[in-house]
Amino acid sequence: MYDVCLIDWKMKGLSGLELARKIRKACGDDPIVMIASAYDLNEISDEVKEAGVDGCMTKPIFQSTIFDMLMALSQGKLVNKNANTEEYDFLNHRIMLVDDTEINREIAQELLEMVNFQVDTAVDGKAALELFEKSEPGTYDLILMDVQMPVMNGYEATKAIRKCQHPDAEDICIIAMTANAFAEDIANSLEAGMNDHISKPIDTELMYEVLSRYIE
Repeated sequence: MYDVCLIDWKMKGLSGLELARKIRKACGDDPIVMIASAYDLNEISDEVKEAGVDGCMTKPIFQSTIFDMLMALSQGKLVNKNANTEEYDFLNHRIMLVDDTEINREIAQELLEMVNFQVDTAVDGKAALELFEKSEPGTYDLILMDVQMPVMNGYEATKAIRKCQHPDAEDICIIAMTANAFAEDIANSLEAGMNDHISKPIDTELMYEVLSRYIE
């Protein structure tokens, strides 16, 4: 049994909706069913829902788009909570969490607060820059920065933070947190001025290890 089914809208033989109906009939409500299309499916939204489709994505599709939709549809079940939180304690350390997707922010904030981080959040790169510029020196130990965001993406925000007049601008640790985890994405993060890279879906053990390394 598959957990997720991603269906192309236009296929030879069965259409995307026909295949979605057959999957629902055979598998019930368990798998998440998503349709990818180059067309806007809002006009037939009722028909799409009737077929049992959970979500639709417009092509071209990015890894981060798939991840964000899966996180929303699964209510955050993609997180690998494998860490023993008793091994980590970040009491008296403050972190800025930057992510435009509400469910991602909520889950990441919960994971950080479980190990006693004080967490401030920003919904995009521009908000993160403004929050950082207004902060007192030494306020933040780290910034966790999503990459794919509206208004100002993570790369742009990192470059702007590095160039601003804040006393901590050059030294603040900025870690990319994104579903785009190819070597090119990691290189782009480092080139923008980020210190490291954490892949989504979040592996809590890895995340805590990386954060601990930079806190120390």
